[in-house]
Amino acid sequence: MGIAAQLLKSLMFVAIGIGAAEAYARFGLGLAPGTVTDDTHALRDGLTRFVEADPELGFRYRPNVDQLLRAPGGGFEILFKTNEIGLRDRPMGTHLRSELKFLVFGDEFAEGWGTDIDEAAVVNAQRALNAKTALAPPVRLVIAGKSGYGATQNLAMARRLITELEPRAMIFLYSSLMPHVDRLVADGGPGAAPPPHSQDYPQYGDSPLAPLAAYSALARWLTEYLVTREMASRNPPGVAASDRLAGIRGEDAGLADTHGPSLEAVKSIAALARERGIPFMLVHLPLPPQVAADAWPKGRAHFGVGKGVHDAADRAVVQAFCEAESLRCHALHDLFADTAAAPDSLPLHHSAGFALTVAGSRVVGDWLAATLYDWMEETGLR
Repeated sequence: MGIAAQLLKSLMFVAIGIGAAEAYARFGLGLAPGTVTDDTHALRDGLTRFVEADPELGFRYRPNVDQLLRAPGGGFEILFKTNEIGLRDRPMGTHLRSELKFLVFGDEFAEGWGTDIDEAAVVNAQRALNAKTALAPPVRLVIAGKSGYGATQNLAMARRLITELEPRAMIFLYSSLMPHVDRLVADGGPGAAPPPHSQDYPQYGDSPLAPLAAYSALARWLTEYLVTREMASRNPPGVAASDRLAGIRGEDAGLADTHGPSLEAVKSIAALARERGIPFMLVHLPLPPQVAADAWPKGRAHFGVGKGVHDAADRAVVQAFCEAESLRCHALHDLFADTAAAPDSLPLHHSAGFALTVAGSRVVGDWLAATLYDWMEETGLR
């Protein structure tokens, strides 16, 4: 058999193999050809309209922004607003000068990423709390945290806002996303902090197979599989400097070290509050894989997180820190797990990215309002 004939035979076998794989992708996996959109570009373009560099914080928001943002994959669409002092919050205004201002620090879960501002957990809590107090006294919960912030950046915000706003109480919504950011900041300074949501979604546009996905179910499957696998490989479990989920992954014995820079910054924020006689509370929020076996399905694939409910060893680390520092702390892991397990429960987190749904925001908001109402009586604020 000549070389040309051998080559033709090989090409026929390849064509048959590709055809069989295409048939399996369509009929075995139930996939259809479709454009694999890399709409992370649209998200990044929207964010660049109001995210700017800050030498102390790494990044900040421009004031008075009104920007429509779409999550990649169509997870949600929100109108992102910032107020006159660059917080993702409602205008501060000049009304109700006698209101008690409570600063709420944290990351995307405090900021309300994934919901419009009126549905954010902190805003829900303020509404419910003022209904309980009947505005006697009126309370304003100020969202001081931002998406992508670690505890170190929240410490810098606390130093700014304590003087500017003279808060009567401070609440820190701590999540185990922070150790990764704080490790980067500890190693490289504030400028090492990644832009908000830049690490949350796969970038399909980088795949050479993406243009073929519109014509081939096999190309679509390969594109999604390879890009997702590459994203997961960039987040080796438990490596704080590279794993976005290092705060809940890795060896339990090493989690205390992983959380070290974050909790040290929390300790400094609590010390600032103590020096000024401001009550301080830490609230530890679970991450989606710790809530339910079916929570956050796309995010699990993107970050290489297995099925099932993930261990909450980070909860013990934070609790031990709180006991050592004599801090008032709460963990919402059980609340989320119990709510998610209820027969009529809606998803508490979006399927990709790190964001609470409207239902999840209401769970946090209702709990926070009830807890702050009792706390205000204990601390003499009502």
